[in-house]
Amino acid sequence: MTSFRKAALIWTGVSLLATAVALYVVHWRSGVPERRAEVFIEQMIIAPDDTEGLGALADLAPGARPDALVDGVAARTALAYLRTRARLGARVRINAKDGQMLDDHRQVTVTAREGLAGVEALRFQVTLVQREDEWRVARVSAE
Repeated sequence: MTSFRKAALIWTGVSLLATAVALYVVHWRSGVPERRAEVFIEQMIIAPDDTEGLGALADLAPGARPDALVDGVAARTALAYLRTRARLGARVRINAKDGQMLDDHRQVTVTAREGLAGVEALRFQVTLVQREDEWRVARVSAE
C-alpha cells in the first residue's frame, strides 16, 4: 500500500469521525437550555401566534398563552420592535450565551441583533426550569 493511499484512508477515517461527532453535538445541543431559549425568542419574533409550538418550549399553566411569560414593558417593546422589523424584511440574528445555574432554574442571556454585527443588540434574560427531563422557558425579561 502506498503512502498516498494510507494518507487517503486516514483522511477518510478522520472525516467520518468528525462528521459523526458534529452530528452528535447538533443532536445533543438541541436540548440544552441555551438552544431552547434561542428558539423560544426566535419563535416569539417570527411566529408569536403559534401557541402550540411556543407552548412546547414553555412552562405554561393550562390555557395560558406564551406571551404571559414576557415580563415587563422593556421585553414587550423589544419583541414588538423585532417583530415589526422582521415583517418588513430585516434579518434578525439571535444568539444565546452560556447560562448560569441559579438554585432550581437556569438564566440565559439571549441577544437579538438586526442586520450587521455593528448594530446594537437587544438583550433578553430567559429563565428556564427543568420539567420532565427537558428545559422549559418560565420567564422572559429584557435589560
